[in-house]
Amino acid sequence: MKNKIKIFVIFTLIVTVGFLTVSCSSVEPAPPPVNTSLDGIWSRGDIVITISGSSAIFTEISPDTNWHRVQNIGQISIGDTKFRDITPDGDLRWTAQDLTFNNDSYRISGWQNAIITMDTDGLSIHVSTGGGVSNPENTYLRVR
Repeated sequence: MKNKIKIFVIFTLIVTVGFLTVSCSSVEPAPPPVNTSLDGIWSRGDIVITISGSSAIFTEISPDTNWHRVQNIGQISIGDTKFRDITPDGDLRWTAQDLTFNNDSYRISGWQNAIITMDTDGLSIHVSTGGGVSNPENTYLRVR
């Protein structure tokens, strides 16, 4: 009788361990959380900006672009502010002041009101700038 009980206990343990192994391995890991912080490095092709807190600075300016022409005449430099006064304005939405330039002279024309919205995946932002600027809608992709 003791041997039957030992065999039954061993069999029960093997079945239980096997069941736990199968059920644990079939559990899908949770997806990583979405980063909805605006802080980070963002690229739109011609420029790369770094956003930290309430401002964004120029990190890179691609050659042969309009912003490069603005840089070449001494109007801006790497490290200068591109967006200022960034303020949350709802879910995945911010207001800010966007530095703009005149497309004819490549001189800074001033600060324009802008609305920044982020896609729900946290990987891109869309900037809408008013005031008659030549490129009022821009999309930036998260670099990191």
